[in-house]
Amino acid sequence: MRLPVFGTMLLLAVQVGCETAPTTNSVATAYDAYHRGDYTSAYQIAQPMTTQFDATQQASYVAGLSAYHLGNGTQAMEHLKHATSSSQADIAADANITLGRIYAERSRHSDAASAYLAATRGLRGQARANAHYYAAKSQQVIGQWSQARSNFVQAKQHSHHRGFHALIDNELRINGWTLQIGAYSNDRYARNAAQQIAPRAQQLRMGTPRLVPATDKHGRQLVLVQVGQFTSQSLADHAKQRLNPKAAVVPLALVR
Repeated sequence: MRLPVFGTMLLLAVQVGCETAPTTNSVATAYDAYHRGDYTSAYQIAQPMTTQFDATQQASYVAGLSAYHLGNGTQAMEHLKHATSSSQADIAADANITLGRIYAERSRHSDAASAYLAATRGLRGQARANAHYYAAKSQQVIGQWSQARSNFVQAKQHSHHRGFHALIDNELRINGWTLQIGAYSNDRYARNAAQQIAPRAQQLRMGTPRLVPATDKHGRQLVLVQVGQFTSQSLADHAKQRLNPKAAVVPLALVR
């Protein structure tokens, strides 16, 4: 699942790197390297401390974040899981947020949702709203629509940004996934595309193609050709391979 990008006034990113003072000089050195963007040095300093008998969650936290930025998700997960048990709420929350990102990038959306929700316990305001939002997005992918709706509502309750509220309102209209064959500025082209795909769609019991009016980002009128309704993204992906590998899997919104 590709995560959407938002303006800072709409969806404020959870800040990676808490402000809590490190407990040892070695951890402090790793923190300094991390905040300079020297992730290799930060990892090299912090990682050996994670293997010690009395390893601190702070060392695991810095090692995990550094590994993530270096592109090593497997090592990052190992260290961040230890950091989530930190008694410092900001460290535990940040560790869970990054774990959620890694799980989502690996299409482990059930684990991603669990990590994001665990992070909410240590967050407030917009940061907590963000965590609920991303938990809901992962739940949408795997077809947990009632849970996703609940977390979108929670996200809205913890945010004061109008733009974010409007975003949530749009998400609450989504109730499944569909296959989009194309987007056309000409109604005749759209109807022709729908007619061409209809026999195969009906053979696969996906129903009759739909012509859906839409507007692009420049305000131009379009007609979307969509087929089928699926509860999870994986079911839609499977149907796409059978119907038309070039189709796009897109959210299906409630008609009002």
